[in-house]
Amino acid sequence: MKESILSLRTAMTSTNGAELTAVSFATAVLQYKQQGLITSLQAMPFTMNSTLQLLIIRLGDCSTPVDAPVPAYVNHGRWLARCECGNSELVDLKELLFMCCGCWNARQDHAWRPVLLPVNRKALEKMLLLRPMENRNWKPGTTMKHLREENAEGLAGRIV
Repeated sequence: MKESILSLRTAMTSTNGAELTAVSFATAVLQYKQQGLITSLQAMPFTMNSTLQLLIIRLGDCSTPVDAPVPAYVNHGRWLARCECGNSELVDLKELLFMCCGCWNARQDHAWRPVLLPVNRKALEKMLLLRPMENRNWKPGTTMKHLREENAEGLAGRIV
């Protein structure tokens, strides 16, 4: 496989052979966590009230994301997006939707959010692929000029 900046689809594989998308991933994680809680409650019939809230979460309609975009960034060669709660998720580069598997986009009432990718994503990836994995980092606002300068100065080869 050609080396690339990883995304949800290139880093993860569905165990049932279905295509893994942002929606199928978040839905499966929520179902897994809810089922795990139900199993725990059957074995020990008490838990924290805040934990029980997990059972009533229903994800919003993915075809109508709310207007609260999440900017993508690259960290150690992976496209990620960070939620306000501090949790980060791999970005699906084909289905630009975000659902935090930590808080389930609680501030947006569990609605999906759009992911913002840079318009020059392919050029950024080419520049980052010249670096060792631990320095394949980019955040919104970092220019191509800055990346080129770092690469030319050899700073990309050091852990910074």
